[in-house]
Amino acid sequence: GFDGDNNYIADEAVTWNVDGPIGNLNSNSGTSTTFTAQTEGTGSIRAVHPNASIGSANSGTIRVNLGQVSRVVLRTAPNNGGQEFAGQTMTADQQTTVYAAGYDVGNNYLGDVSVTWSRTGSLAPPASGTGSSFTFSPTAAAADGSVNGRLVGTYGPGISDETGLITVFPGAPKGNISLTPVPPNLPADGVATSVFTSSIIKDGDGNDVGSGKYFTVSISPTAFGSIVEPDADSETAGHQITTNTSSRLQFTFRAGTLGGQATVNVSAGLSANGSQQITLGSLSITSISTNPQFVTQGQSGINVSMAVQNLGTATIQNIVGNLTFQGTVDRTSDYSVTAGAGNPTQISGNSSATLSFTVSVNPGAALELITLNGTIAGDISGTPVSANNAGNKDTWTVQRPANLAIQSVTAVRDTVSRGQTNLSVTVRIANNLGISNSAGASVDSVRLRFRQGPLDKTGDYIVAANAGNPTIIAGNDARDFTFTVNVGLGATLGAITLDAEVYGKDANSLAPKTDLNATTTDSWVVIEGNAFRIVSLTPSQSQVTAGMGRDWTVKMLLQNTAPSSVNLDLSTTRIAFTIGSQNVTSQYTIPQPAQFDEGGTVLPGNSTRTLTFVIDQTGSTTGFAGISGVARGTDSGTGLQVIDDTNDGGGAEVNVQSPGVLSIAAVQPSQPNVTAGRSFEWTITATVTNTGGSAVKLHPNPDSITVAVGNNQGYVFARPRTFVDGDSIIAGLGVKTLRIRVTQTGLLTGPQPITLRLKGTEINSNREFASNIAGGSVNVESPAVLEVVSVRPTQLKVTAGQTTHWQVIVSVINRGGSQVV
Repeated sequence: GFDGDNNYIADEAVTWNVDGPIGNLNSNSGTSTTFTAQTEGTGSIRAVHPNASIGSANSGTIRVNLGQVSRVVLRTAPNNGGQEFAGQTMTADQQTTVYAAGYDVGNNYLGDVSVTWSRTGSLAPPASGTGSSFTFSPTAAAADGSVNGRLVGTYGPGISDETGLITVFPGAPKGNISLTPVPPNLPADGVATSVFTSSIIKDGDGNDVGSGKYFTVSISPTAFGSIVEPDADSETAGHQITTNTSSRLQFTFRAGTLGGQATVNVSAGLSANGSQQITLGSLSITSISTNPQFVTQGQSGINVSMAVQNLGTATIQNIVGNLTFQGTVDRTSDYSVTAGAGNPTQISGNSSATLSFTVSVNPGAALELITLNGTIAGDISGTPVSANNAGNKDTWTVQRPANLAIQSVTAVRDTVSRGQTNLSVTVRIANNLGISNSAGASVDSVRLRFRQGPLDKTGDYIVAANAGNPTIIAGNDARDFTFTVNVGLGATLGAITLDAEVYGKDANSLAPKTDLNATTTDSWVVIEGNAFRIVSLTPSQSQVTAGMGRDWTVKMLLQNTAPSSVNLDLSTTRIAFTIGSQNVTSQYTIPQPAQFDEGGTVLPGNSTRTLTFVIDQTGSTTGFAGISGVARGTDSGTGLQVIDDTNDGGGAEVNVQSPGVLSIAAVQPSQPNVTAGRSFEWTITATVTNTGGSAVKLHPNPDSITVAVGNNQGYVFARPRTFVDGDSIIAGLGVKTLRIRVTQTGLLTGPQPITLRLKGTEINSNREFASNIAGGSVNVESPAVLEVVSVRPTQLKVTAGQTTHWQVIVSVINRGGSQVV
């Protein structure tokens, strides 16, 4: 306050007012107040003194400008329009735009501001980017409301806003809809029903639409049937149905009384629709049936039956049926079908009939499983009726024609004699071996044939097929047929060729199948009396060493039970060695024997003789060698050649091993220190291995064990004749222990080397050889020498009868090298 001369007196309490809506005062009375600007505009602050005579004062014009953004609000319209964005439900077909309005601390609208957009919850696609507005076009939706969330706009740290909860439901149905009727065919009886079920119905974004989506269902022609469920929306044109909770349509179609193809259509506007035909007939194919499970390319005369039924009351006339054949694709063109001459041409109401067909399989028909189906057509008073799908279908598998081929004829014996019985002969017959999808073949008969040159000698033999011979050969298979043959007493002598013939049929088509010659025949030589044969081959030893030069033998025992003798041909009688599939005979040196062990080269009738083959040099290949043999000679009675080999028995085997190798792996004394010149016994132990395959025996002379310690002077050794286990033999790849006793130690002291070498004899070959020289060491010490250096009592004087202890200390020194205990 001031006086009249404008002198300051004191602060005066006044009443404060704001002229103009620009802000607020924190106090309306007092000597002072604080003004807070809130709204853009102009105004003033006025102070009114309680004494009216003093009057009032005014601050002058105050202008309030806009402040900085301190708050954003997400709104439904731009430019501060609309309202704050509250919760919203929408469909995936819709979109919504959110606007970010900025305000200062006084809640003054500053304009729409750019924010960073994001979202909470499961809204999709996620909100992103920056700007003053964001348009959300949802793609994810769920009928149960589980797709929801909020849009968030962030201006800066601590300045953001979010919408209310947005829930997205599926949009309108969209796309093609498939319908499946069960059953797909109905009789046109006005009663039968079929349940139609749709595929899962989606909206434009691929979301299941959920329940309650309306569709219009229609039937064309309308007279062919009706929908059982009531119209879900009587106010909308057409019959309305709705989707269920599985997002599918399911409704029941009831057949009318007219036969034909009815088309059922469903639609939801122009965006989603589907249709499906259902056959309504008074005519139905009950079944297609045939007997064979397998048929053959080129087969004809196959009977197929079609059972049909007239489900209506009127007679169906002009009946015509046909068959269809389905494999991986339509195979109807692979078949020729002829309808039976007696097939019915009409079927009375509520009755059945059977149509027959004869089918031929084309030679090039596809080799696969075929389903037989059919079509049937007729008319009722000129109105066509038909059916094209059997309730029960049949199948068959198409196969290649069978092809019998005699692969081989095999006789056990190479030489037989007149009157000989119980000879085994095997015929192997194949049916398209190695070729899949082939028909089986039935075998009617297999006949052995015996020829000498162009002459048929089958009559010289009595042949019996063995029980259990196959009667069927599956496709892509081969089977053995065995026979027992008796040689006639007057059978033609000499070489005879054994052949065969087979007669059979294709198991499917019954077409004849034959083969009159074997691919591989066999032969035998017929002689007087019984056969000439190798009884056995016997090696002189079961194990030999590869490369062995020591002789060993193989004895061939030959038998001739015929009355006439056989002159043995030694130049072509021989033995052979085989390891695995490799013939290694060339590695062996085998002089040809000059005569039987019994003398001469004649094997008399009804006798046995032994021929000895000496092996001078054994082959180098190791392993189990099979020994085979062949013997040839001339029958003295007929002058014909006779032969036998060990392919049918009599062979032998020998184990060809690698040479034995003695190796001393380690030499170890029984104690590290010994005393020079003493007879206290200690031992030297050696670990001995045989790294070869042939067994080795320690040399029988103990002196063949060469052992030395140092200069060896003064040492006495007790050399063993066996290994520690008591056996003198070490097997191939074996490991054994040898122990030498030292009964006298030499005089030379200090560390002394031990050397050891052995000799052995290879058991297979009697070859003597030495081992490696192996070494060890032992410390030889001089004998212990004890000397008393001093004797000293602990007391120089003691009292007779003294009971307290005293000691005598003796000092001793060992002037030798050996330790004394």
